[in-house]
Order: sequence, then C-alpha cells, then structure tokens
Amino acid sequence: MRRDYKTRAIVLSRINYGESDRIVTLLTEDFGKVKVIVKGVRNQKSKLAASVELFSLSVIIFRPGKRDIARLITAELKVFFDGILIDLERVQTGYQLLRILNRATEDETDQEFFLVMLQALESLNDPRIDLSIVVCWFYSRLLVLSGHQPNLLTLSSGQKLDIKHSYDFDFENFTFYSSANTNIYSANEIKFLRLMFSVNNPLILQQVEGVSDLIIKLLPMVQTMFSSYIRI
Repeated sequence: MRRDYKTRAIVLSRINYGESDRIVTLLTEDFGKVKVIVKGVRNQKSKLAASVELFSLSVIIFRPGKRDIARLITAELKVFFDGILIDLERVQTGYQLLRILNRATEDETDQEFFLVMLQALESLNDPRIDLSIVVCWFYSRLLVLSGHQPNLLTLSSGQKLDIKHSYDFDFENFTFYSSANTNIYSANEIKFLRLMFSVNNPLILQQVEGVSDLIIKLLPMVQTMFSSYIRI
C-alpha cells in the first residue's frame, strides 16, 4: 500500500489532461518538484480547483504513482496572492519567475528554492516593492542556491575591494577588477550587491536610499550573471 505525503506547495505549471483533469507541477516544501494528476479539477464544482491555481500556496496530500506522476488526494488553499492579479505587469513577472524556477531546477530541489519562490510571490503581491527589485533579488537568490555567488569582497588579484574606488566586473571569473579605462561599478553599487546577495526579503532592498537608480544600473549585470551560469 502506497503512503500519502503532506506538504505545502506552490503551482509552477499546469496542463489540461483528458476531459476534466489537469497535470500540475508543484514545488513542494519537503519533496522538491512533484507532478500530480488532479482528477476532475476542470469541472465547475471541483473542490480542488482553487487550491491548484497559479499564485497560490496550499497544503496538499499526494500519493506517489507507479510512474513519475502522483495523484493529488486533497488540497487546502492557504494563501492566494490576488494582489498580483491587479497589475498586468506583475502577472507577467509572476509567470516569468515561475517558469524560470521550473526550468532552472531539478526534481529533487532543496527546500530553499521553495522558500525563495514563496518570498517572490509575497513580494510581487506587495505593491510597495518595485518589480525590478523582485526580479533582481530572485536572480541573485537562484545564483546563490545554485552555487554561483559572485566574489563581492576581493579583486581578481586577491586584494580587498577599496570602498573609495570603482571597478569593472569580470563575468567569466565572477569577480571585480581594477581598470583605468572602464571603472563602471561604484562603491555604493557594490555595497548594494552585497546586501542583495545576502537578504531573504526584497522589502529590505526597497528601503535603501536611491534604490531606483541602483537597480537600473545593476539589474542588467545580475541578468548577465544569471544567463551565464543558469540555463533555462
């Protein structure tokens, strides 16, 4: 007899199956990514429909199947991040982040990825936090969890970064270097990068003075880091 498992879960993707079912990819807190079949969920009176919507957090019970697809037994909606739906740009960003995490992770994903995705949804749901901050933070957290954190303390030569100087960044070696011709990143920008790669909540970044200008400068940098090391 197969055992049932209980955990918190976030929906990463859904596809219709048959006349009334769906196959749903869930990011769970305790079991990594799990694909489940949700029977009858597309029927009008389905009790499970609200619990397997995008931008929701639910407590689920699932039963592993003979193959790769488990069966969803029950699900209880805990949080629906309806604030995301108010703004089209937030919706599109939410879709993007769910898709990125789904493609960038294996099935046996650490709990930390679940916590990052949950924090990203909470932040997208918070109108105080700029979307660019959420995206930049999200990329930085996935880099850290994937073992690709940049060196933000010393130069490529091994010397400590001097807060009085500006530097350029070597994307191949993930470290700063001193160049007379292309000193691109200032001390304030490097300080902000250090903060971003260490905090667990984008709201902390939102409260930094001058954050709008910092993000405009640093988002392309972090995007380049991400695309260099994480394939999606």
